[in-house]
Amino acid sequence: MNRAHGHVRARVLPLLALVATLLSSTLAAGLLAPRADAASLSSRIDRAVSRSGVAGTTSVYVWDQASRDVIYTRAAGRPVTPASTMKLLTSAAALEHFGPDHRFTTRVALQGTQVGNRFLGDVWLIGGGDPSLSTFGFARDNYRGQGANLAMLVSPLVDRGIEGVTGRIMVDDDLLDELRWVPEWKRSFRFEETGALGALTVNQSLTGKYIGTRSSHLPDIRAGEVYRDLLRRQGVYVAGTTVSGSLPPSASLVGEVDSPPLIDLVAHMTSTSDNFFAETLLKDIGALRADEEGTSSTVNGDGSTADGRRVARAELAALGIDMSGVTWTDGSGLAYANRVTARSLGHVLGVGAQASWGEDWIGGFANSGRTGTLRHRMTRRPFYGRVYAKTGTLNHASALAGFAYRLGSDRRFGFAVITSNAPGVGVSYTRAKHLQDSVAMTLVR
Repeated sequence: MNRAHGHVRARVLPLLALVATLLSSTLAAGLLAPRADAASLSSRIDRAVSRSGVAGTTSVYVWDQASRDVIYTRAAGRPVTPASTMKLLTSAAALEHFGPDHRFTTRVALQGTQVGNRFLGDVWLIGGGDPSLSTFGFARDNYRGQGANLAMLVSPLVDRGIEGVTGRIMVDDDLLDELRWVPEWKRSFRFEETGALGALTVNQSLTGKYIGTRSSHLPDIRAGEVYRDLLRRQGVYVAGTTVSGSLPPSASLVGEVDSPPLIDLVAHMTSTSDNFFAETLLKDIGALRADEEGTSSTVNGDGSTADGRRVARAELAALGIDMSGVTWTDGSGLAYANRVTARSLGHVLGVGAQASWGEDWIGGFANSGRTGTLRHRMTRRPFYGRVYAKTGTLNHASALAGFAYRLGSDRRFGFAVITSNAPGVGVSYTRAKHLQDSVAMTLVR
């Protein structure tokens, strides 16, 4: 019996040792797999960069969002022109400053006396910094119907039985400054790359049906004239002209219309790269804050781009984002003087993703093969729908920054790829975009 028992023990001990060895190997493999995968990804990305033809002018920063481990860097600390990836900073600052549910409000007021169906006095239209204020048709054609509808401000007069106004349409544009562009822009960008900026604008100050058409140089007057036409269509005729002014205390507010929630405005801005939205929101940051009820109140600032970038920079720094590599000039990225590093852009994305509004923010980015500026890129499976990112293009810069979702797992990688030359020295968009897509697709599969 003792010999038999000893024989069993002799057989069991090697078996236990084998199980322990296998278990140890399995655990080691599990621990090393992410590291090995990271090493493989780094090697593949490096090959793509080296073969791209734009390696010498490209900055790259790639990380694992869950672990925050850096996977790959190349010239990631070099300040470069971000182009429209600058909108990532603007959108993150706006969401942190106002909150994702914030809405901008446009108001209408009356000053005078109603006698029967006539109003003896003026109608006031008061801007609230809403970049989406529009006619129904413009919102349908450009925002998928999501803009604030100016026609909603007709009913306060119609419901009072008013059919004629003896006075004028007065437009109050005081919330933001009167500079209709950003001083640092190229002259050719003014009224071309975006409509005239202001607190009271309709259809982005544009005179055509679509974004990209000619801009009015007097956005508040243009808004008043569009409002006049909407009133006329509903049987309300205004005798006087349209004049800019400041709302007097004697005027009575009679109606208002709210923008869609800020998170929806930001989604439109980042997905389609809307310059007008970006510039207006940056000015709003410098003029408004959201109170506890989510409504707007003024802060110290004149609603200028300079005030906006000062407050926006402070908002991102308060989130814990290192802003030392950032030169902030405008909200849209049109200004050649903007500078970011690939690392700082990655930091905005990585920290922003962890904010309370982060997932909704990312969900609004252009999506590979599906939406926005990525709808014609990375259209084949498995890359279709697995990359959410912001594009950027100037004549001397091309960029892509966002997140790629790993096939067959819940891993998410962040990336920033920026090819940038000196202003006036063009880049090969074909090579730059091919590299951007190659990095994103490598992270997917």
